Amino acid sequence: MMFAERRLADLTAGLIDVPSAITVTDVTLDSRTAAPGGLFLACRGGAHHGFQFAKEAVAHGARAVLYEAAAAEAVPLSALPPEIFVRAVPHL
Repeated sequence: MMFAERRLADLTAGLIDVPSAITVTDVTLDSRTAAPGGLFLACRGGAHHGFQFAKEAVAHGARAVLYEAAAAEAVPLSALPPEIFVRAVPHL
């Protein structure tokens, strides 16, 4: 679902620090439905962790990826382009 462009800092207020210039236009848990300018939330699933699909979400246009900290072991952060905002959060 697309919505008006919003500052990621507003959407994550109190959870993590985000530069005020970063905006997103969509939020999704499914990398296959990531939209240009969107935010991909990489959560732990029953069989896989969503961070394993972060590269796919970015290929679909995701501008930012938030993931549970434990996922960093699954996929190296260097696998994502440097212009993508990527941060760990305590819990999703």
